[in-house]
Amino acid sequence: MDLKDRLDGFFEERRIFLHAVLPLSDCIVTDAALLEKEAPGARTAILYVLPYLTGRTEEHNISLYAQSGDYHLLIRKTNGELADFLQSLLPGASFAGFGDRSPFDERRTFASAGLGVLGDNGLLITKRYGSFAFLGEVITDADPALLGAAGTSSPAGCLHCGACKSACPTHFEDCASGYSQKKGELTGKEKEAVLKTGLVWGCDLCQTVCPLNRNAEASPLPFFYEDRVAVLTKARLDAMSRKELRARAFGWRGRQPLLRNLALFEDAKKEEKKV
Repeated sequence: MDLKDRLDGFFEERRIFLHAVLPLSDCIVTDAALLEKEAPGARTAILYVLPYLTGRTEEHNISLYAQSGDYHLLIRKTNGELADFLQSLLPGASFAGFGDRSPFDERRTFASAGLGVLGDNGLLITKRYGSFAFLGEVITDADPALLGAAGTSSPAGCLHCGACKSACPTHFEDCASGYSQKKGELTGKEKEAVLKTGLVWGCDLCQTVCPLNRNAEASPLPFFYEDRVAVLTKARLDAMSRKELRARAFGWRGRQPLLRNLALFEDAKKEEKKV
């Protein structure tokens, strides 16, 4: 069994069904300093997709991506296991894992590897799971040919139907999800946009209206089904320790933005009752 087959087996065992290997020269590097610091001499990028959609339709006020534990924990775990696995096969090689903060443009690189297409909303729309997915990668100085690296493709774009832009509370002038995560007071425009999302953290509108997401498969990964918080209340937030909050994707900014957003929706309900 060659290294490519072993690598395929590693991902198969973890039910990670979308992955690819690219020569680093085919990746779209955007932070050369980070690459040189964390992965000097790198030649190969191993890319993989972690889908998070559970298929559940319960009431929620937390964005779909943040209802489980913090996805960064799963990316770090997968990167660590992948690096250890490859180190056992390639003792002289070095490895560095990334996710979110990457030395290259993840979405464009994953699209060029054939793992999806770029949507007008800037998200990668993957083949099986739509845009409901996280991206991780391990970069190594190992020879790309050893790991079965493939060439890049020229992926088609999305349907350009305009549904995502129409559904966006700011019509792509900005991002309402970013407003919900912002510290401090919100402007009137920002408050209005957050209220339109219906969520106290994040925004899913551009994804839920996308026709290419219509048949997105549910995630095969147990991580995203465990210990979920679909509805966050002030009582639940108050009961969470700092450690528990930091283990959530919606907790990285601390309590104050969440408390502010909860109060915003509560005030909006009171105003509705007056009418």
